[in-house]
Amino acid sequence: MANERKFGIVKKEWIEDLAKLSKEEGEKLLERFRYRLHEQKNKILEQAFSKKIITKEEYESNYKDMFYDEFGFDGFLQYLDAVMNAKSDYFVTLNNNLIKVRKELENKFKLKIINTEELEKIADKNNKKINNKNNNV
Repeated sequence: MANERKFGIVKKEWIEDLAKLSKEEGEKLLERFRYRLHEQKNKILEQAFSKKIITKEEYESNYKDMFYDEFGFDGFLQYLDAVMNAKSDYFVTLNNNLIKVRKELENKFKLKIINTEELEKIADKNNKKINNKNNNV
């Protein structure tokens, strides 16, 4: 039941390279992502059910098919996976459906949900602290 996936940093250059893809190449890449995410769906849910993080009934009545974004990704499954496997303080998302109910989700699953603007503010604040600390040395 161990999770074989590893979380890592997405380099800025990779995002820039993705932005340069033609529409056709981008669509093919998104389709591959969707396929891989669909494969992971059952694994994520099985893990969540076995760890008793959520019941099948609760998932089906409260969360199933409610958090798809414009790219066809289920933000709730991504969030649930992060709750179980990511060692982080935040789940960063552009998914407005998740953002709308984030307080409810945060209270239940104990992982804070933020958007990219909030992440930038946190990074700026941390950078200011580091710069102030370095200036005082």
